[in-house]
Amino acid sequence: MEVASAATNCFVCDEQRASRHYGSVCCSGCKGFFRRTVRFQRKYECSFDKNCIIRKEFRNCCRACRYDKCIKVGLNPLMVHSDRVTPSTKNSSSSSEPETSGTSIVVKIEANYDDDEVEDDNKALVKEDLKNFNSKHNYCDDDAEDEYAHWHQLAVQASKRLTCINNMALGSAKIIPDFNSADFSSVVKYYVLVERILDDFFETDKNHVFATPSDGVFSLNVPVERAFREPRAFARRSKIDWSCRYFLKSAALNKVWCRIMGHYIDWTSHIPELSKMDSEDQLQLMLARSIPCVWMLVGQRSMMKNAHGISLSGGAYFPTDEEEQKQIDKE
Repeated sequence: MEVASAATNCFVCDEQRASRHYGSVCCSGCKGFFRRTVRFQRKYECSFDKNCIIRKEFRNCCRACRYDKCIKVGLNPLMVHSDRVTPSTKNSSSSSEPETSGTSIVVKIEANYDDDEVEDDNKALVKEDLKNFNSKHNYCDDDAEDEYAHWHQLAVQASKRLTCINNMALGSAKIIPDFNSADFSSVVKYYVLVERILDDFFETDKNHVFATPSDGVFSLNVPVERAFREPRAFARRSKIDWSCRYFLKSAALNKVWCRIMGHYIDWTSHIPELSKMDSEDQLQLMLARSIPCVWMLVGQRSMMKNAHGISLSGGAYFPTDEEEQKQIDKE
């Protein structure tokens, strides 16, 4: 059987130290991504006409183009379900099976969260990863999809404990480990995980757009300084929901503003450099940058949703079409 040399780069993302998987040559990250896509029959869509460049530094930016490239370079979906080989059965397998030692399987499970049980047994994964967390030093080498599933699960489990104790920003829970500031891919991966967790994290099923003051989901009577220190005091974490399903009404404007500002404060709480600043300087910087950052946030989410307007959370949006704008109340 033809085996790729140790110096071969991944045919998909050009990562070094690739080896032969599923009929072609790829790194462990692309191998795991390809396997999950096929095994769970995932469907992806590209927002940029399927012309995205797939490189190791930003290979997770477009899953659709990444999977297409996997197919183009020869990864075979039909071979995915034949890779469940245990160390005990490996020695008795035929020579046509991929050559992987039992030791390397154990290392891969502990270091890359790239085993077959990542999504089949989420609870066992979290328990094992918590045990190994303190000895884990190569965060930037982990596959982003597995990392996201792992830290998102921890975020969900920590939600009640965090919100019942205090109103602090989500970053104070230290759910995601620090990144390697000297490694570009590590920094990118960290903030991608932060944004995805913030978009999925919620503690109440109440939609803030339709909430009333008695629901306790939002409040406009919180001083600015306290709001930036304790964002949950003025905006509980309802589902952010960037989809565009109905026009924003003027009565809901203050509610979506509270929720988006809470989202912004949760995001800034994950910036490690910010925590090193004096508390007063932190507040001034967060205030000064809040408006442009919020506009970039809603603009980028609107683009991701292919919205015909500006997505403003809670399923509400402001349309760009002039005729549709006439349907919005003018209060």
